[in-house]
Amino acid sequence: MTVTLTLRKQGGGYALDASAPIASLDPTATLEFGRAMRTGTITSGGRKLPIAAHGPHRTSVTVGDGSRPVLRLGQDDSFVPGSGKQARWSASPHPRPRNASLESDRGRLDFTVPKHGKEVTVEVTGDWEQLDTVALAGCFALLSMRRGHTYRAMTVLAVTSPHPK
Repeated sequence: MTVTLTLRKQGGGYALDASAPIASLDPTATLEFGRAMRTGTITSGGRKLPIAAHGPHRTSVTVGDGSRPVLRLGQDDSFVPGSGKQARWSASPHPRPRNASLESDRGRLDFTVPKHGKEVTVEVTGDWEQLDTVALAGCFALLSMRRGHTYRAMTVLAVTSPHPK
């Protein structure tokens, strides 16, 4: 069975709306972005987890304490809660990705963001432990990569534009 989640702005943060009830989804879970969308906080089940993007292109994300994260999304070293096996995270190769996916022995999550905007759609297949945390981390990763690309493009434009004298 496939269920669709949508990340929407709610108050000062973002929350997930589900197309159908899901037992492993905390309806009060939220994502708040920090400065420049490089860091943030996931609140789920009454606990706050720090989330951070790593690398110059923000291609890796960790949730939880840096030395012992509860979740990691990256090209070579992904893992999710409840799975003893490695997961596979991939984002579209475009510098400003619009699609990403996460596969594990639990199932698959497909993330899509429109060309303009921050509303992320997540197609959920399978039974995921701590689905809210995993889905919010994937949304964070995709939006953080896009924001990083925007900052790099603005820097190039500022450096290469002729300046008035």
